[in-house]
Amino acid sequence: MEEEIGIQLLRTNGQLVKSERRDCFNDFYDVWLFDQSFEMSDTILQEEEVTAIQWVTKLELERMLHANNIVPTLSYFTSI
Repeated sequence: MEEEIGIQLLRTNGQLVKSERRDCFNDFYDVWLFDQSFEMSDTILQEEEVTAIQWVTKLELERMLHANNIVPTLSYFTSI
């Protein structure tokens, strides 16, 4: 998060919810869920990889996924 939007998350506020080895990319894919507040005005977007950020509800995120407005690899959130 710090590299992508300039927000430093505290590991003690996070929980690893998914971890898998991706042979096709020769890497590991870890998904963390954090319970931590921050102000949107404190963010600094890494312009080469992040186009925008916003707060959404789970229902809004599901709608965005079905409308192809977010990358399909983020579909794991439906199981959290």
